Amino acid sequence: MLGQIVGARFALEAALTELARSGGNVAGVQNQAQALAQLQRNIGSASLADLAAMRGEIAAATQTHAVIEQGRAAKGPDATDDAALASLSSRAQVQATSFMRDLHQYDGLLQFDNAEQERAYRQRGEDYRKRYEAGMAQGTPEGALQASGAAYAQAVDLAAHGGSADPALMRRVDELAASTAALRARMIRDGKDVSRF
Repeated sequence: MLGQIVGARFALEAALTELARSGGNVAGVQNQAQALAQLQRNIGSASLADLAAMRGEIAAATQTHAVIEQGRAAKGPDATDDAALASLSSRAQVQATSFMRDLHQYDGLLQFDNAEQERAYRQRGEDYRKRYEAGMAQGTPEGALQASGAAYAQAVDLAAHGGSADPALMRRVDELAASTAALRARMIRDGKDVSRF
């Protein structure tokens, strides 16, 4: 696992150098490099259960690495665009996976008026998880957008049922919103159909 992340970080650093030299937009790649550095730190202190849950984040990192390598090989005009989309896609996946992995740590914040309200919340949570897992399994920007959108919907639902009292959780909700919106905007810019999302 650690080797995959280190390899992806090296690829991102090389891509940053190339983009800076060519005058390209480095912001997306810098964000992804920061996310990978955080993931690498988390692996160092993770339990076996945490490591198993981090597989989705590592898969997202590997996907970014692969797209950057393809872009390097192609050296065509779309190489920078592909790397930017991969970076935004991976960032959204990493944040979505991290949130969905940590979701149960917020159970103590939940507040419901009655058992029916809680039952409906739990059912929506199952639906969000299925959409998240289906998106992650696709391994595409569209899948990343689906997974990130599902995680964001779960986060908003949590916030509406007591989670808004936790400032750290609300920062995560804002980060999920930002990464989902950035990926969606980039896909629209690239002419992709996001009407399903």
